[in-house]
Amino acid sequence: MKIATWVVIVFLSIFYVAVPLVVLFCVKDDKKFRRVMWILLSLFFAVLFVGVLGKIDINQTWMNIGFDFSGEWCQKTINWTFKTTKLDRVINLLMLMPIGEAVCIFSKRKNIKWGFVIAVLCGALIGGLIETLQFVLPVSRSVQISDVVFNMISSAIGYLFVSVVYYLAMGIKCLIHNKKA
Repeated sequence: MKIATWVVIVFLSIFYVAVPLVVLFCVKDDKKFRRVMWILLSLFFAVLFVGVLGKIDINQTWMNIGFDFSGEWCQKTINWTFKTTKLDRVINLLMLMPIGEAVCIFSKRKNIKWGFVIAVLCGALIGGLIETLQFVLPVSRSVQISDVVFNMISSAIGYLFVSVVYYLAMGIKCLIHNKKA
């Protein structure tokens, strides 16, 4: 399947930034809010599954997505170093941001410290699961411990991003409300 690279970039930008904030500020009914968030998380995990287990080839104009299960089961070595490419680091630092965003949104910002810890733990668990799947399944992907660390940081970044945006928006809302009064 071929997908234009700019379409993927636009889709991911909207998915990572705009959608969680729109849901956070626009959906007031708690049941609808939770339904929308679960649908978005399901879509995210579907995209994550393709990205983690599929072979994605990106060039300047097209992105090819395919699956190659021709490898051998559990026949990989684990890279314990942090020697990775810059692109690999950036991808892993952005990959689990929606998990941190979802933790922040679902926790309703009741306790920032515990929410942050939960976001980091979710990043570690999902990152560990991803690397385990890449190790066990016959896919042509490398297994790196550094990816798990970068995934934890990514989830923390997502949590902090939504926290900061939420508190800035609430501060602006309070300023506007106080000026009208």
